[in-house]
Amino acid sequence: KQKFSSNVVEKCLLLGGEESRRFMIAELIAAGPEALRELLLDAFANYVLQRALNVAEEPQFSGLINAIRPHMEMLKNSAAGKRIATKLLKRYPQLAPNSHHHQQAISNTHTHT
Repeated sequence: KQKFSSNVVEKCLLLGGEESRRFMIAELIAAGPEALRELLLDAFANYVLQRALNVAEEPQFSGLINAIRPHMEMLKNSAAGKRIATKLLKRYPQLAPNSHHHQQAISNTHTHT
């Protein structure tokens, strides 16, 4: 949860091998709702989640989207989370709470890139 640690994890996600990246993203998905909520609200850790979304491939990309989506309302309604929610929704519109069919279309597109 510190700036330096978050920077290291971001670099590992960006530059690490495919197996390491998959392992780290799997850990984020498996962290559970409370831990994910804390990461989303943390000033530095939220960048790790953004980076994970940026580098994830299917099926992990959809797993991250599905793990983060339930927290979007909480983010939008908190002073600390509002900026993060706006940024995430702009880049990943499939995070909107009511966008299941939209998410599926985006996921299919994401798979082929």
